[in-house]
Amino acid sequence: MFDDNLLILMFDDIPILEVKTDIGKYHILQADLLPYSIRSSITELSGDYEKDSKFFHNFNHYLYVRDKNKSAFKHFLASRVLSISRSNAKKLYNAFGFSQDQTDDNKAEIALSCRAVTMTDNYWIKFGNEDVKWKDIDPKHVSLNQAVISIALKGSSFTLQGKPHSPEYTNLGSYAKAWIREEDGPYLYKRSTEGELESEIEISVSKILDCFNVPHVKYLPASYEGDDRYCKCKNMCDDDLSIVYAEDYGIYCNQNGKNLIDECISIDSENFFKMCIVDYLISNSDRHSQNWGFYVNNINGNIICLHPLYDHNNAFDKGDMKASDGGPSIIYTGQSKKDVAKYSIRRCSLKCISAVTDDLFLNEVMRESFFDRVSILGLYHKQNKIYVPNNIFSDDSKVYYDKIDENIKSAKDKIDGIGSI
Repeated sequence: MFDDNLLILMFDDIPILEVKTDIGKYHILQADLLPYSIRSSITELSGDYEKDSKFFHNFNHYLYVRDKNKSAFKHFLASRVLSISRSNAKKLYNAFGFSQDQTDDNKAEIALSCRAVTMTDNYWIKFGNEDVKWKDIDPKHVSLNQAVISIALKGSSFTLQGKPHSPEYTNLGSYAKAWIREEDGPYLYKRSTEGELESEIEISVSKILDCFNVPHVKYLPASYEGDDRYCKCKNMCDDDLSIVYAEDYGIYCNQNGKNLIDECISIDSENFFKMCIVDYLISNSDRHSQNWGFYVNNINGNIICLHPLYDHNNAFDKGDMKASDGGPSIIYTGQSKKDVAKYSIRRCSLKCISAVTDDLFLNEVMRESFFDRVSILGLYHKQNKIYVPNNIFSDDSKVYYDKIDENIKSAKDKIDGIGSI
């Protein structure tokens, strides 16, 4: 499938890249809408061997560029597919007879079989001149395959026919999870490991962050077919907003001689530093580069700001809670979470908007760890054996969402010819 078709990478209903690997064609149609992970990786090639090799003067250089294009595009597709290490992933692979080989070659083929659609952005693959529109396959709006959901959440065993037009094959992470449509849109259901408390921790952290002016995804208790080990959250993306992982934007930065951290601070220092503080407060050891990132404006493909914080089911890590320095920072390698939090607290306006109460914690160890750290940062103090906030402020998080709305409105106005271009 990868080598035998004209593949068109789409953004919504906009064709942005035409690919025909067997002749080495990579025709860029909308460079500013390309995914960040390949925005600086793909070089224009016409597919005309003589024309392209003459352009590069050196035949070996032409071969290098052609192979580099193919590798970059293939990796883009492969990186969208869930890993075999994900809970129930093997059964998801087996349901449609996919090989469990984790090479880019195999995972790219899986991506193509489901058009590489995800719930978190508007990229997809169109084959040749077929008459298919984004509205026909957008997982945020079309019906979801209930059998695939059952496999993803419960590990059910099914043999399914046809193509897996399901976002579960591009739903990254390591826990059993699946998208379920409710009345107000799709929700991501995620299950705890047997005998563990990941869902309860996720919900606990969500309630704790409700007490601060920190944009974050709200997690709620959930049940699936009588099993209460789930939590759920509403999709943070919609028709106007996508996300790009820090991992993918980091690739773009590296290819353009930029530093990811410097770029984050330039784009949204306020919420970048809040993230660093939160990781110290909740002893989060899982802020890898697919667990944070940016909102992207779907109108123009531009980054707006950091997206709300999410995925804290590995918070209150026992080792990090014991460590007096909070454990190593994942964002600032070589430094401790405590030192990074102290540095960050002076560079943002993280505020308490309501008191964190004892009932929000699952146990005393988590409670003491959190209140000790929030006191070290000068946000709380102990009064008659009770931790109380030094100050309570009004919630100013509306500013964050207003900025996003204004960014989208401005982009739409330019398309409509209302704003200045």
